[in-house]
Amino acid sequence: MNCKVDPREMNIVEELWHRLCKPWCTSFTLHFVLMVVIIGGLGIILSVFDFFMRDSPAWNITENIISYSLALVIPSTIPILQSSNKTNKKVSLIEVTIFFFILIPLGISIVSYVFRLSILPIICMVISWCVWIIANYENGDLNDSSFEEKIKKETRKHGKDWN
Repeated sequence: MNCKVDPREMNIVEELWHRLCKPWCTSFTLHFVLMVVIIGGLGIILSVFDFFMRDSPAWNITENIISYSLALVIPSTIPILQSSNKTNKKVSLIEVTIFFFILIPLGISIVSYVFRLSILPIICMVISWCVWIIANYENGDLNDSSFEEKIKKETRKHGKDWN
């Protein structure tokens, strides 16, 4: 799938793929890696250290992955649902968001927790990262050029009355 196609001419899968491909620039990547993956995943990182240093149960890592994934995926769906007015595929976007971005991660988490499965939460974590990226694909504050343009525009607006 090509990330350069006009979103209005895409089906819902292509549009979501476009949203997943579009935002990558230095500032977005740094924010994602440092804030979302590392700082957001600090509970997981610390539980891995705890597992190796103090011989704590490996299940603690799995529980932290489940909590992290749900804490990331559920709030990330709100901007996706709010962006439905920007697409021609409103119903599809809402259905995909509810089913794949809310119900699937919740189901994976419940099944993992009940049956004490450790691999499924890792899949849920990857899904939650993808949902976060899709939700923030147009976040101007995470893009150097649009953020700089926003600052210049605000400066011009506030500075015009200084004479």
